[in-house]
Formats: sequence, structure tokens, C-alpha cells
Amino acid sequence: MDIPWVSIILLGVAASFLPLQFGLEIALLGSDHGLNKGSGLVSGITLFRITVLVGIGLIFTGLLATMSTFLSGISTAIGSTLHQLHLYVTSGQHVLFDVLLIASGVILLVQAVHHWRNPFWRK
Repeated sequence: MDIPWVSIILLGVAASFLPLQFGLEIALLGSDHGLNKGSGLVSGITLFRITVLVGIGLIFTGLLATMSTFLSGISTAIGSTLHQLHLYVTSGQHVLFDVLLIASGVILLVQAVHHWRNPFWRK
């Protein structure tokens, strides 16, 4: 399963530690035995990033697999219930996702009307 946004999130988490790394390297290289301390810091940060990447990757993989199974079960249950009631929904493959899409559209429309009536500069 190739999900590009998971890769983007994992790269963003790993890259968020980069400014801290540069600051610590500058401070350590300027002190006594700076090369030894700096190389230890770089290797430690590399190992930490690998650990974070593997840990978050496992969490996301497990979470995505669990949510996919859960939502597929709910969608199948709703589809079989509608089939028993002799109602057919032909707008999409998964009835649950269609309902969630309509609900999110209604919520966004209500929020847009609220912001049009009360712009942020009038508050």
C-alpha cells in the first residue's frame, strides 16, 4: 500500500529536529573536544531519527490498517442494511464515505455563512 501523505508526514517529523541539530553542532564544535562531541551528536541524532521514523511508521501503519478495516465493516453493514430495505445507493462504492462527504460539505457551508455574516475584522 503506497500512501504518499504518510511519507510526507514522517519526513516532516524527522525534519522538525533539524534546526535544533544545527544549533547543538555549532555549540559543541566550539567547545573542547568539539569534533568528538559533534560526531557523537550527529550519530545520536541519526539513530534517533531512524527510531522515530520506525516508531511513527509502525503507529501509522497499524492505525491505517485498523481504521480501514473498521470503516470497511461499517460501510458493508450500512450497505447490507440498505439492501435489505430495498434501497439502492448508486452514488459511490462506500455509503459511509458519501454520507461523511455530504456532512462535511454542510458543516463547511454553515461555517462559511457564519464567517460571511461576522467577518473577523468586525470583532
